[in-house]
Amino acid sequence: MKTGAKASKRRTSSSKKGKSSGLIMPVDLRTAALQDVQNVARLIKLSTDTWPGNCFGVATELVKAGLAWRCQYGCYTGQIHADSLFSGRPFSRHGWALLDEKSKTIVDPTRWVFEAVPPYIAVIEFTDPRFGDYSLGAASLRHGNAALPTAPEFDPEDRPRSLSDCKFPPGVAEAVEALFGGDRGSFRQFHWLAHRTPDELGIFAKPIYAGLITAGMGAWIPVDYKLHCKLGGNSDVTFDPRRSLSGNRRRT
Repeated sequence: MKTGAKASKRRTSSSKKGKSSGLIMPVDLRTAALQDVQNVARLIKLSTDTWPGNCFGVATELVKAGLAWRCQYGCYTGQIHADSLFSGRPFSRHGWALLDEKSKTIVDPTRWVFEAVPPYIAVIEFTDPRFGDYSLGAASLRHGNAALPTAPEFDPEDRPRSLSDCKFPPGVAEAVEALFGGDRGSFRQFHWLAHRTPDELGIFAKPIYAGLITAGMGAWIPVDYKLHCKLGGNSDVTFDPRRSLSGNRRRT
């Protein structure tokens, strides 16, 4: 009985974090199940007729059903067919899911809406050319898919602050010092750091974002990056994927 209680508690905790509310299927079974879009529609109790314009909602239902690991939100930058609901746009805000925790495989239940083809669920591995059509937090639009650039030069006249204000843990503080060239950062340097993507920062992403939030600079971090690192949205504001993306823009 105790073992069952613990398992139940773990499942409940996982649900609170936005993951599957039940036991998630093995990856191979998930992949196979996703091939039958109509069966998936019956499972999540959402007809495919309701999927267009509801990308994040459908992706969320896949996670709840144990067919995917977690949701992501950002932009679709691939081709949009002239007959699509979203025709005429160079890109579109979009939501999708990740298949599992270890791989970067994308599960997109509404890609077909952009392509103007019959419903299907796209399962896109990292090596698939279509993988480049997805941009978490619209990072590729802000940064042009560039590798982590060099931080701006420290300017003592540009509202400098000590890195100690961020209360970065050991190791992280030293990494940021190396980027900034010292134990202080200018306004432009901190703003630059807040706009680095989770992929660019790697294992340092969550502690760096958390430190910036501690120092009162969390509003500069795109909400999608904070959600990706499980740091919530903008302060106490509940994230709504229907809202516009973060108003932050990359400096020139």
